[in-house]
Amino acid sequence: MILALALLQLFLGPPPLTCAQWEPVWGDPGFFCIDLLPRELDDELSGRVRLLPAPSPFGISVDRDGIQQSTLLIQLDTGSAEGPFTAWIAGPLLKPLERLGSVGPGETRFGPIGYEKYTIFITAGPHADSADMRLAVLRGMSPSNLLQPHGTNELPPRLVPDEAMHRMHEAGWEMPAPHPLVPDMPPGLEALMPDAEPWRAGAGVDLATLPPLRPRELHQVTSGDSLRLEAGMVRRQVGGRAFPAYAFNRQSPGPLIVAHKGDRITVMLVNHLDQPTTVHWHGLRQDFRFDGVPGMSQQPVAPGDSFAYSLVFPDDGIFWYHPHVREDIQQELGLYGNILVRGTDSARMGPADREEVVMLDDLLLGSTAPLPFGADTATHALMGRFGNQFLVNGEPEWKLEANTGEVIRLYLTNAANARTFNLGIDGAELTLEAAGLGPLGQPRAVESVVIAPAERWVVDASFSQPGRYAITNRARGLHPTARAFISVVDTLGWVQVGSGKWEVGSEIRGGLLAARKGKINDETRRGARL
Repeated sequence: MILALALLQLFLGPPPLTCAQWEPVWGDPGFFCIDLLPRELDDELSGRVRLLPAPSPFGISVDRDGIQQSTLLIQLDTGSAEGPFTAWIAGPLLKPLERLGSVGPGETRFGPIGYEKYTIFITAGPHADSADMRLAVLRGMSPSNLLQPHGTNELPPRLVPDEAMHRMHEAGWEMPAPHPLVPDMPPGLEALMPDAEPWRAGAGVDLATLPPLRPRELHQVTSGDSLRLEAGMVRRQVGGRAFPAYAFNRQSPGPLIVAHKGDRITVMLVNHLDQPTTVHWHGLRQDFRFDGVPGMSQQPVAPGDSFAYSLVFPDDGIFWYHPHVREDIQQELGLYGNILVRGTDSARMGPADREEVVMLDDLLLGSTAPLPFGADTATHALMGRFGNQFLVNGEPEWKLEANTGEVIRLYLTNAANARTFNLGIDGAELTLEAAGLGPLGQPRAVESVVIAPAERWVVDASFSQPGRYAITNRARGLHPTARAFISVVDTLGWVQVGSGKWEVGSEIRGGLLAARKGKINDETRRGARL
């Protein structure tokens, strides 16, 4: 039987190259593979296109506008068909039309390409380099041509808006305002609400009795030091709304801890929240007993109780701390902070004039306060939810001052629960220096920094001209009804660059860690001040 099948396969020839022959490790073929269909159904030509992320230092490859950058691996089985063969890529309505290059049997690589919706054509014949699609022998459409709103076949029946709002109000929930670029939601969404009891922080607490949020402080520590970290409730105002929020030592971000490699300190967590908590020291190699994971390394710290963390800093780099109890609530409401550890690796980075430790976040606001949380479970995603208010170092519109020619080193951390940022500074020169745990092998110029939740990157920003530089997050969204990509640009803050040159001893307001011109070394770091 096996011999008969082998002879039959030999007679019929190899199966056509399609996405059906797909390795699971490559990802879902629906997203990462294009079948190249022949012009004639019985044509002996076949092929497929594998879509790979274009080379990038980040986990996803996009340009400064958020457009996906891909490498195309075109695989052809031409049989006895005669070439030459040429690959083309065309946008919607066949415009623009771009020649990729010559292809032949086997695999040919092209890229990076930045098209979002496109069609791949393979032409053949003596005039294969001609942009005449009548010569096309194979063609295939990108997976993005099939995009549609997620779950549209499972939406409930549409309700009258007043009825939908009444149902939500009765249940204690609130529908977030739609994005300004997509004011009309797909019918049926207005009826959706979390399947959980709503919960808000500080229920029954008089807002006027809560202490106000205060600016972040720097704590320069050395071996043997102790630090008291109080997790408590504060009065916070964002976007014209005042509400109860969480903070460490009344700060969000919490205190910036600056240490040296090898230092050992004790951090006493005191819980003044209305729910249990812990502190996880993200990125630090620690004795597991002090890693802050409830049920594994410790029991949650109940309201009114405390816990002593014994910390050692075996590596230099940028780290952060946050709870590991109901991160969707506690981290969302402001419980997070940074740790900057100095060492030999940090000294290997290029010269910089000043340093800024920057935490990115977003917050989902309703009409009067953050939208309710699920009382017993996260309701939007495993770790939290996307916000509609961006925060940089806790501020809705962060501002920084600089001088022409100054190089500012930015230690970036993404404290958002669900959002990946595509962070850029329009008009500035950006150089990627390091990841969270140390310098890159070679610094590289980048247009933007793609940073996922919990990631850290170190990037140098320089400004050649005076002016106002916008700090932006650029992404590409999918319109839920038009099946089209839309450009989403959010301004997170500004850098105001003066015309004065950066000189030795210059002082610039807004700098968290200041240093003189030239390479920032351990001596200048030890003298860093607010």
